[in-house]
Amino acid sequence: MMSNTWKVLALLGVTALAGCYGSNGQTKDGQSHWLETCSTSNDCGGGALCACGVCTIDCGSTAACGASSTCEAVDDRQACSDAPSGVSRVCLASCDDDDDCDASSLTCVADSCVGDPVSILPDGEVPSEDAGTDAGNVPDASIDPTKVQTIEGPLTCSELDQRRVEVLSALANDHRSCETERDCVCASTGTNCQYECNQSLSLLAIEEFHQSVMDFNHDYCSDARRSSICGDGDGDIDCAPCRAICVAGECTSTTREGCSITGLVCPGDQVCHIDFNCIDRGVADDNGVATLAIAQEIYLSQSNPEFMGILGLVVTSEAIYWFDSGTFDSDFNDDAALYRMAHDDDTPELLASGLGFATNGLASDATSLYYSGPDGIWSIPLAGGVEPTRVVEYESPFGTPWILHDGFVYYVNLADHFVHRVRTDGTGDELFWDNDKTVYELTASGDTVYVEVRGESDVGSSLFGFTAPDSAAVVQQIPFRTDADRGRLLAVSDQLLSDLGSLQKGLQIFEVSSATYRTIAEDAWLDQRSVSDGYVYSLESTVAGMPDMGEYYVTRTAIADGSSERLRRAVGAVGQIAVGGGYLYWIEDLRLMRKLL
Repeated sequence: MMSNTWKVLALLGVTALAGCYGSNGQTKDGQSHWLETCSTSNDCGGGALCACGVCTIDCGSTAACGASSTCEAVDDRQACSDAPSGVSRVCLASCDDDDDCDASSLTCVADSCVGDPVSILPDGEVPSEDAGTDAGNVPDASIDPTKVQTIEGPLTCSELDQRRVEVLSALANDHRSCETERDCVCASTGTNCQYECNQSLSLLAIEEFHQSVMDFNHDYCSDARRSSICGDGDGDIDCAPCRAICVAGECTSTTREGCSITGLVCPGDQVCHIDFNCIDRGVADDNGVATLAIAQEIYLSQSNPEFMGILGLVVTSEAIYWFDSGTFDSDFNDDAALYRMAHDDDTPELLASGLGFATNGLASDATSLYYSGPDGIWSIPLAGGVEPTRVVEYESPFGTPWILHDGFVYYVNLADHFVHRVRTDGTGDELFWDNDKTVYELTASGDTVYVEVRGESDVGSSLFGFTAPDSAAVVQQIPFRTDADRGRLLAVSDQLLSDLGSLQKGLQIFEVSSATYRTIAEDAWLDQRSVSDGYVYSLESTVAGMPDMGEYYVTRTAIADGSSERLRRAVGAVGQIAVGGGYLYWIEDLRLMRKLL
């Protein structure tokens, strides 16, 4: 049978035999048992003989066989070892699979319907000359008891083993492709011919691989005499532990010690990498990706605490800073912390701990880092060493919209819901704009502060712009997004960048000077953005609005022409993204990651 063996056969240089559909439920010259099952020639009658487990006749060519059957050599089939002495070719019904053989006891082997060789020759035994007077019980002297029948004819055990090594090696090499660590899995590669150690294979192609192994079993390991000739193939094999990772686009095994995101058990100062293997902190793996930090574990005794994770990133020319929001429960535990790590370093520095659990922003100027917590907006020197200072005071577990711009903190005052501003040292709090709509986002560029508010009739959003510091209006209530719940609003020169909204795909560029829109990356779903050197770095989800069902990519899109490239396929939804010091930083699966651009 040619059951999906094209790849195996191509590797071995074997020419496939053509076949056509056939049936054994027919008659030839009035013989009602034609090509039906038999044990002896007495079961057939009409001058027919019993060979290959069916009633048939000897033949010199297919023309002698009738419709849907062909003239086949008995030496090529182990099931035909019951053919009478002197018979070299017989008529057999053609088939593609077992369903083409009408009798349930027949099997499609090498494109012909034959009897089960196990029932014909139990345990590989050949009937003796005196087992009966029927010529069908006389064995074919040409069958070599030292060889195994296969799709390419009789093979010795060493030849069969050579085929097994060649085929499995080629199949494994063809099924190792990967894009990210989670694409790889350790899987069984054993056949019915021989036990094998597990190998690292691509999870994306594991079903195709296993089907190919099944095809090999059928074509090379199905001879009932194989185990008695070559052994059972279950001898002791010393297999090394298999842990699968993705290296340079190919699945391979590693000797790294395994770990888990919940246990985080790694020796010394190592961390649990994105592939669940222990690795040195800050040291890139074979794909150029390093784990810098992992969000705090859930320490709380509460039965259902909410794990907030790492929610803020900011990059300067010297270092990256991040805010680990810790955990949140009904007691509002203050276990959040701020960290700093210099570029090209691998040791985090704790700047402040015991902070409020939440943040909806992190920013920096030349001297200080600014972050928001449940009780206000705070600042701390970039070098640390002192306690944080509160710049804006409020009480809100989820913070308030705010930005840092030109020596001021612009924010929505929760007492009156207007846009205020205050100097970065906390002095001079004043009203900036007495808006009458809910503020969604703030951003700034040059001498202009932009405010996105709830749209007319509470649908979507509208955009306003004001000069700073005198707050003169320069942009007046332009309809903006279909809704405002789709990531950050960013400004670059006189361009504003945003998602179109949760109902549409694409990244929207608004040219303030001409009040015109254009859309880039139309097929992408973009979120968690940052801008650097004319590019937007963002999360791309292939299934809009369904984060658990799509694939995730960290994507770089040129603002000028909208050209995009995918920098990494992530294992899950990506959090904050930042660029600096020649590196791409992002949050993935509760880990802070780094990759050289």
